[in-house]
Amino acid sequence: SAVFAGMFVASLVVLFVLQALLGIGAPN
Repeated sequence: SAVFAGMFVASLVVLFVLQALLGIGAPN
């Protein structure tokens, strides 16, 4: 359904943002 699709997209965005923050915070 549309609600499930929205939640799925939102979860992907959250994971992407968390990865970006971890990538910036971690000294490579």
